[in-house]
Amino acid sequence: MLAAHSASRHCGTNICGAVAFLSTAWVRPELMKTRAIVLYGILFLFAFPILAGFWHLQMAGHYFVSEVHGIIADFFPPFAAIGIQGEYFIQPVRVVYTIWALYVLGLLLVPAAVTWILLRLYERDLGRYW
Repeated sequence: MLAAHSASRHCGTNICGAVAFLSTAWVRPELMKTRAIVLYGILFLFAFPILAGFWHLQMAGHYFVSEVHGIIADFFPPFAAIGIQGEYFIQPVRVVYTIWALYVLGLLLVPAAVTWILLRLYERDLGRYW
């Protein structure tokens, strides 16, 4: 709050003071967990369609055939419903699910690692550790 008051005194406008207050409120140590969760969520939302697209390019037509699903829907099991006309597995089912498990692991861990790296760099730059 003190930083916002001193910033508004130098700027001379209420808008500059509000921006200074919001920027100092964002760097409060109490908000570190909130910041990490928000950053992870944003990175997850970017990583999901990218990995789902890679899954579709690698798997659909090579490991299983499904005429009903789309690019994003191919990422969710069941990949090919056994017994439905036009849907079948080319490779063994366990191979498809093992590769899918690795994709899900990457989908969960890559945004977490990037979040951790970005927060560490940001904290080191500010001289704050939590």
